[in-house]
Amino acid sequence: MAGQPPIHPRIVAWAILYGLTLGLCSSRKLEDACRNRLDFLWLVEGRMIDHSTFSKFRTRIDKELKQVFRQIILLGHGMGVVCLTKSARMVPG
Repeated sequence: MAGQPPIHPRIVAWAILYGLTLGLCSSRKLEDACRNRLDFLWLVEGRMIDHSTFSKFRTRIDKELKQVFRQIILLGHGMGVVCLTKSARMVPG
C-alpha cells in the first residue's frame, strides 16, 4: 500500500508557526486549515498533514519551535507590525 511521501519538517514547522500567528493552536485546527484554507494549502504545498503529525512534531521539537516563534514576534515588533501587549495581536496596517 502506497502512502504519502514524507513531509519536510520545514513545511510542518511553518504551518505550525503560521497557525500560531493566526491563533490556530490546536493540531486539529491546523489539520482542518491545511485541508480547507487556501493560505495553508499554498503554504503546505497541497499536502494533507493530519493532527497526529502536527502533535508528534510539536512534541519532538517544542523548545525549538517556541524559540523561533519568539524570534518572529520580536522581529515583527521591531518592524512595527506586532504589538506586544497581553494578547500580542498583529497590528493591522
